[in-house]
Amino acid sequence: MKTTVKTTSVLTKVEFWMTVVTSVAGLLLAFGVITPEQSEGILTYAPNLIGAILALLSTFKFINVQHAARVEVFRAMCAMSLEKAALGPSDHKVSAQGVATAKEEVAQLAQAAGL
Repeated sequence: MKTTVKTTSVLTKVEFWMTVVTSVAGLLLAFGVITPEQSEGILTYAPNLIGAILALLSTFKFINVQHAARVEVFRAMCAMSLEKAALGPSDHKVSAQGVATAKEEVAQLAQAAGL
């Protein structure tokens, strides 16, 4: 299992998104895409937009963490299954039936891990 240093992403900072929203509004205003009134409207709703963006990022991070946890459980289950098989009797022959049985076992482990 690899370990990583926990860092805080800039994408989770309100300051970053406030800068992005105000910069985009300023650029749209400068290029004549929106009027000054529309720019003020965008900046009025900026906190709502930022809140929505951060909520989406949090949701995606939660999904990613849940998937990573399931993968780690699956790996642990496979390792335990391989260790159990290594301790049992073995004739070191690989047959088509043995491969099919191993595939079925891996599929069952994946299903049990929720993958």
